Amino acid sequence: MRHSDDNLYRDWLDAEERGEESAGDAALLALFQELPDEGPSPGFAARTMARAAEAGVLSTAPASVPASDGVRLAAAWLALMSLGTLAAASYLVTALPRIDFGLGLRGFTRLLSEAWQWLATGLVFWQRLAEIGTLVSKVVEVPQVAAILLASLVVAAAAFRLLQAILAEERNWTYVERH
Repeated sequence: MRHSDDNLYRDWLDAEERGEESAGDAALLALFQELPDEGPSPGFAARTMARAAEAGVLSTAPASVPASDGVRLAAAWLALMSLGTLAAASYLVTALPRIDFGLGLRGFTRLLSEAWQWLATGLVFWQRLAEIGTLVSKVVEVPQVAAILLASLVVAAAAFRLLQAILAEERNWTYVERH
C-alpha cells in the first residue's frame, strides 16, 4: 500500500473502533476509490490464445466428427418416442370428453382428506413426544438425578460385560463336554 492508502486504512479502522458507522463507511469508500484498478494488460487474451494454439490445446479448424452408431440409435429412439407421445396425445384428446371426472375428483378429495388426517395424527404424536422429552430433560437437569442415572448406566454396563464373560466361559465348557 502507498502512504495515502495507509492513512485511509487507519482512518477507517479508527472510525470503526469509535463506533462511527457513517464515518467508517465513508473512509472505507475513500480507501476503495484510491486503490488502483487491476486488470489484464493489453493484448493478454490474444497472447494467451496464441500460446494455447502453439501448445496444441486449440485446434484452428472445426472438428468434423462423424455420427457414431450410438448417436444414430439415440436419434432413432427419440423419434420413436416422439411418435408414441403424439399417438398417445391424440388418443387422450378423443378419450378425455368421455371420462367422468366427478369420480376422480371425489377420490382425490378423499385421498387429500386422509393425508391431512394422517399428518395431523403424526403432528400430535410428535408434539406429545416433545412434551415428554421436555419433562425428561427437566428431570435430568437436577444434578442428583443425573448422577443416579450415570451410576445406573455404569452398573448396567459392568453387568452386561460380566454377563458376556460368563457366557463366553460357558460356551467354552459346553464345547469341551460335547466332544
